[in-house]
Amino acid sequence: MLVHLRHTDTMKIVTVLLTVLFAFIGQEEVSAHVGRGTPVHHNHKARIGTTTDQTRPLNVLRRSLHRDNAERDDYLHESIHNNVRRAAAKDGVVLPAFVKRQATSHGTTEQSGAQLNDPAAECTPYGLPVISEIASQFPPVWQLADILPGDTEAMQLLQTINASNLIPSGIGVRGTQPGSLSGANLDGNYNLAQDPDCWWTDAGCTSPKHPGLLPDITTCNEPYTYGYTFDDGPNCTHNALYDMWAANHQKASLMYIGSNVMDWPLEAQRGIVDGHHICAHTWSHRYMTALTTSQAFAELWYTIKIIKYVMGVTVTCWRPPYGDVDDRIRAIAQGLGLRTMMWDTDTNDWNIAPYGTIPTASMRQTYSSIISMATAPAAATGGIIVLEHELEQSAMNMSVEQYPAVKAAWKHVVPLTACLNITQPYPEDIVYPDFAEYVNGNVEASGLPSGSLGISSTAEVTAQGTLSGMGSTFPTASDGSGNSKSTLAQTAQPTGSAIRSSGGSSPTGSSPQQSHQSSGASSISPAAILPVVLAAGGTLMGAALAFA
Repeated sequence: MLVHLRHTDTMKIVTVLLTVLFAFIGQEEVSAHVGRGTPVHHNHKARIGTTTDQTRPLNVLRRSLHRDNAERDDYLHESIHNNVRRAAAKDGVVLPAFVKRQATSHGTTEQSGAQLNDPAAECTPYGLPVISEIASQFPPVWQLADILPGDTEAMQLLQTINASNLIPSGIGVRGTQPGSLSGANLDGNYNLAQDPDCWWTDAGCTSPKHPGLLPDITTCNEPYTYGYTFDDGPNCTHNALYDMWAANHQKASLMYIGSNVMDWPLEAQRGIVDGHHICAHTWSHRYMTALTTSQAFAELWYTIKIIKYVMGVTVTCWRPPYGDVDDRIRAIAQGLGLRTMMWDTDTNDWNIAPYGTIPTASMRQTYSSIISMATAPAAATGGIIVLEHELEQSAMNMSVEQYPAVKAAWKHVVPLTACLNITQPYPEDIVYPDFAEYVNGNVEASGLPSGSLGISSTAEVTAQGTLSGMGSTFPTASDGSGNSKSTLAQTAQPTGSAIRSSGGSSPTGSSPQQSHQSSGASSISPAAILPVVLAAGGTLMGAALAFA
């Protein structure tokens, strides 16, 4: 479904109706308008709590479940200037008083921002007028998102998802807000032993138990492969990390928080300009199962939207904060065209000292354990997806320090696009290398924006519908009993034969539609959605007549 993001009069309501009826025919390009403004800046503080490494296949290290975290009630973010000031104090750097001001050092383009190499300069607040212009279309940064009053586009899209019956009935909101937003008392009277809703936070479930839902992506199938992923970006001090990647021709999958993209738009743009793979990580980083359906939808929708405005791409993947997801949240994400990307190996670098409780020496031991997995017998049958964080300087510095050892031990260090053979992760005309191409040295995507990329004040966002299987052995949607069933989702091609929907032919027996779906974003068939479209159209026409 094509969703227009602005309405100003009755005639535009009619325009929406006409656009909906032709949604499966084409898309429009985004026009960019660059300027200046003054966004408000916020960010996380270090997450607080003990860590408990869980034993998993391959001796995987993964984040402790919330019920094992003695201090899980602590809220996990504060203003960015406080975070930067704390870091500066530890490093002996004196910063000027925080004020809302234009910082000329950043300039107005990604290219100029990427040249900064001093953390104090990188994290000096700056403003772009276009950010001020679009701010009213988004929730306040770092506040729990919900559909904004008057946002008929979002309301209609959620109504369409609800009408699809994809969201399972009977799965309620977990815990009681506000404590539950940071993970407090989510268990309630939930049957933890049976785990009927595939709640990851309970027992690590990643195969949905309700029909029509796609399984989570949890690992790279390619042998000796380290799936390279980072949560919580973009961070204002990430240039050193990104420079290291650029010098080593290394790409990663980056899970961006919507509020961070709003706060640090030029830093966000570097992620796509440098050719990394971008996914959503919600608007304000809350426990998603604690949210109402409207709130969970908004956390994802406004993140998709700000990434489109600032970076020019429509993401088709997401990662739940803390891994907190169940079948209700999966369904909302899937309705928005987002595949759930998890991990099977966690560095726990979010908790590194001095901001967290893990000493640097212990963190090095964790990395050593993950590096040693490269020579374990299991590595010959499949790789891993590793969770690291673009959260603050200590975590990023550790990633830079450990990269040579990781690269030396693991035969392939790749983004998820490569390890899953996803060549078109966005509906926009950007083509990424498949696994065979990437490991043979062709790491650059084609069709990427330049360093002079602008920010759009108006854009069109296409909800991508049900995503493909994404990976050579991942099943299609479940029938609710753990069995695969025939669905709109298609399974991607085996290693080295990923299909592009533009340029190149389909394999024997594959239709153009299947070829497009295997790229990572398939469309709901027009026949299946036509009744919903007509119903929505009737409502919109009625509204148009009523206001005429």
